[in-house]
Amino acid sequence: MESLEVELEVEPVLNELAFNQQQQLVENIDRQLMDFIRSRDAFSDCRRNPRFNRYPICTRVWVTPCDKLLRVTGAAEIGFTRNVSAGGACLILPTAPASELVQVEFDNQVLSCSMILRLFWTKQVGQFTEAGGAFIARV
Repeated sequence: MESLEVELEVEPVLNELAFNQQQQLVENIDRQLMDFIRSRDAFSDCRRNPRFNRYPICTRVWVTPCDKLLRVTGAAEIGFTRNVSAGGACLILPTAPASELVQVEFDNQVLSCSMILRLFWTKQVGQFTEAGGAFIARV
């Protein structure tokens, strides 16, 4: 019985430690991505013939891979927008997306809903991946 009591006392401490480590990881990736986006290395032409005006909005997003039925198929990863238009977005991600369809959840008031983005291209730029596509659905 004493062992169970010790486990119950230690569990909240372990949970807090794991949460703090996760937050530090997210903040570190967040900082690295922001530095990269502000650098000249992040420059690229997202689309040669845009149908909509693109706006250089840099905001944090959560990007989650989806299947063809728009069901989530993996874990969300943090990223940033490079630019956003009414028709799509260019993203900077720490790794290449696992799917050509991704759910993009904006971390502020740029859009108040999640969108499905069909990726048309990805490009390795240094240690990050730049990806661009068109919005095809609202979640």
